[in-house]
Amino acid sequence: MSFKKDLYLLLGKRFSIKKASGLLYLIDIKNRVDRRIDIFSEYEQAQINFFFSHLKKDNCSCFIDIGSHWGHYSMLFGSENCFDQAAIHAFEPDKINRYQLYANLFLNKLHDRITVYDYAISSTEGELKFHHFDESNRGKSHISNDGETTVKTKKIDSLIKLKNNMIGIKIDVEGHELDVISGMTELLNNNKCVLQIESFAEPLPALITKMTDLGYEKINSIKSDHYFSN
Repeated sequence: MSFKKDLYLLLGKRFSIKKASGLLYLIDIKNRVDRRIDIFSEYEQAQINFFFSHLKKDNCSCFIDIGSHWGHYSMLFGSENCFDQAAIHAFEPDKINRYQLYANLFLNKLHDRITVYDYAISSTEGELKFHHFDESNRGKSHISNDGETTVKTKKIDSLIKLKNNMIGIKIDVEGHELDVISGMTELLNNNKCVLQIESFAEPLPALITKMTDLGYEKINSIKSDHYFSN
């Protein structure tokens, strides 16, 4: 993949439009996730297949995409006919990622279908330091005490008030997942939910304990993505 990136940059072709899975994507060849879509026409397909199969089976009525990057999961969810009545909330505090998300929604006529927020989701409301990862892998941008900028933070429980719904929740926040969960306990307690949470080896035991305490069972893992349901 790096060879193709170098060739494209040499030719002055950093940006392009790619069609994959029936959707149009604005591709930035410098970014790792974009290169995957450009070359293989998919990204995390095994995870999406497993996750969406459960959401279809349970008639998901709301999808929450926390750390949406440029909207891959939200767009795929929004393009499924069986979810055409479901609400979709996408959260992305990184400005460059979010602007690429807006472009992708416009390309696919999903700008009225998906609600986009510029908040970082956490356990507190206010502001936190945020580190913008370099252009090689913008999906690694994250909340960090050493961050060079600040972002507004919100709790999911203050933004989304639902009871007795079936909710799909994707969390990809580069190590901040415990704080995200702490800020959405009302939603998790008051609804049936299926979650896909990215978590690496070191924080995973604490995540499992936290989810177990909330009445959620770990039902699967695919690479660094872990699935929980109540």
